[in-house]
Amino acid sequence: GQHNDRIYIYLLYFAMAAIALLGTILWSILDRKRTTYETAYYWLTTIVRYYLAFTLFLFALEKFFKMQFPDLGYYTLTQPLGDMSPMSLAWAFFGYSYGYNVFMGLAESAALLLLFRRTTTFGALLTLATLANVMAVNYNYDVHAKMYPTALFVMAFFLLLKDIMRLMKFFFT
Repeated sequence: GQHNDRIYIYLLYFAMAAIALLGTILWSILDRKRTTYETAYYWLTTIVRYYLAFTLFLFALEKFFKMQFPDLGYYTLTQPLGDMSPMSLAWAFFGYSYGYNVFMGLAESAALLLLFRRTTTFGALLTLATLANVMAVNYNYDVHAKMYPTALFVMAFFLLLKDIMRLMKFFFT
């Protein structure tokens, strides 16, 4: 798939981060008189909110219709456990249980809360937790897509930054 990690993907994400950093520095120098970017910030957060909501909902649909983790077939059921790759083992584990697929689909559907400004913070918290689980599986079972869920996680975290002090007070004081 388009999000499978290869050296190309790692270089692509590194290049995007480097270009963003250079753009930030250049913009900051050229536009140093401006003190706020309310309109730009509004549109950036709106685009990120909608992108995350639609992307995670598409992931949820894959879970609801058992497209990502299909039922276990004859080959999987007769393959010796020791011959399975970590990813094949994870896919067999997830493919076994439709209930778990529904649970993960519902967790990913929580990103739909990002479509509404009033529920953005709650939606971003739920999305962050859901993506942390996806990342834990992908990194620890050597699933081929590691950078994409990591980038989505960073986007969800970005949406929480405006409320970070309120969240710290809520959770710790």
